[in-house]
Amino acid sequence: MNPFLVSGRDKVILTLPREPRTGQVVLAEIKPQIYALHRIIKIDGNKITMRGDGNLLSQKETFTADKIVGTAQAFIRKGKKVRLDSRKW
Repeated sequence: MNPFLVSGRDKVILTLPREPRTGQVVLAEIKPQIYALHRIIKIDGNKITMRGDGNLLSQKETFTADKIVGTAQAFIRKGKKVRLDSRKW
């Protein structure tokens, strides 16, 4: 994500999965018990491709819509909530 989220420092507020759409940030199980929080860049039927904002040239994950665990609504950094529609996001 941009800015990059850091484990142990930042938190993400998730809601239940919604109908996936391009540009949405989701938490998905990309392999058994392996999860990634990235932005959806492509939807082809039930096949979804996502990539982290910092991975512009590589590292895409592909999965099916049923693997989405949650949809990001905001993140918390240094005790301050930053919404998805914020310039900081």
